Amino acid sequence: MNEAIKNKITKFLTGIGFGEWSVSDYFDPENYEKDIDFEHPYDSIIGHLEDNTFDTVEIIGYDSAMAFLQEHDPSLTISLEIANDMGYDMSSVNSEILASILKMNMIQNRLYDRADDINAFFNELQELMQTENEEEE
Repeated sequence: MNEAIKNKITKFLTGIGFGEWSVSDYFDPENYEKDIDFEHPYDSIIGHLEDNTFDTVEIIGYDSAMAFLQEHDPSLTISLEIANDMGYDMSSVNSEILASILKMNMIQNRLYDRADDINAFFNELQELMQTENEEEE
């Protein structure tokens, strides 16, 4: 895979994110071919992120957590429902946990919403790479 292709992938993955979080942060361009199955890119990207990031998405600090919740779930309805679905005991949750699981859920939803775009991008990229390979032969 040449540098131009790696740069296209990096630019595309950087555009998929939430706040300061970006998909590209969890991929090494040198390992794109190993980490991303170009036949099933969405599924392989989700799998890679589940293995490497989703349990590390954290909002640390009371003020940061409360600001995030105030902006995205002021009634706490969504975050409490997610926490309940994840098996949290309501007596053990706090603002940091609620904000972190809400952010993780929002990231997963953002990725799901972009599934068709992800698959289409990698399909086009795969066709481009095949054309380049044929031209080299």
